[in-house]
Amino acid sequence: MGKLVDIWMKSLSIGINDIDNQHRRLFEIMEEVMLALRGGSDGGKIEKIIDSLVEYTAEHFTFEEDLLESNDYPNLVEHQAFHKEFTDNLNNLKVDFQKKRCRSC
Repeated sequence: MGKLVDIWMKSLSIGINDIDNQHRRLFEIMEEVMLALRGGSDGGKIEKIIDSLVEYTAEHFTFEEDLLESNDYPNLVEHQAFHKEFTDNLNNLKVDFQKKRCRSC
């Protein structure tokens, strides 16, 4: 299987450089999380990577939604709902990881 970044490059480019670069970075961070989990990295390192993903995702979604709004994107509300669902899932992942990490402390 190829890297997530390679998969992204082939299938998700929308032709807006700023957005494409941010999407690529999101995939890079997600891949860092997966590699850290598979490689048995310590919990602190994994948590820092997850925190980085949460922070970068929030920054990206704000940037993207502002861009969509300024261009009168007709499906903005639906897109924002997708962002909220993604963010909620990501925050749940973070909380779940923290709970599991604390059990092994």
